Amino acid sequence: MHQIIKEYIDSTSRLSSILEKYADKGQFFEKTFCNLVTVINIEEVDHQVYLEVDQAIINGHSDPNLYSLFISYAISLYSRRNKLERANAIQSIGLSLPREKIHPVIFSFFILKMADIKFYEGKTVEYNALLK
Repeated sequence: MHQIIKEYIDSTSRLSSILEKYADKGQFFEKTFCNLVTVINIEEVDHQVYLEVDQAIINGHSDPNLYSLFISYAISLYSRRNKLERANAIQSIGLSLPREKIHPVIFSFFILKMADIKFYEGKTVEYNALLK
């Protein structure tokens, strides 16, 4: 299990702090993850961030848990900015990951991000079902 995931699951530290401590910023995926978490709550995001996130999704990561967590944050990035078609496409990628290799905490977070898509689509029944 990747050290970022281990720390994410076993500690109460914020993901931004965990990434700052453990991410290999010389590695494109992990550097992009750091950038994604940094801009997630910023209203206006530079277009380059979307390009890098998309490329990181295409490149993937050898750790399915880290990749799933990244996918979850990417869904949040797109759904909060009403780019729901893209968020749904990314959700499909996340759903295609081998479920048995994803830690329950990471999978639960992914489900919450799937619920976010339903929220922004105005699908209250599906949103509430995913939250349960």
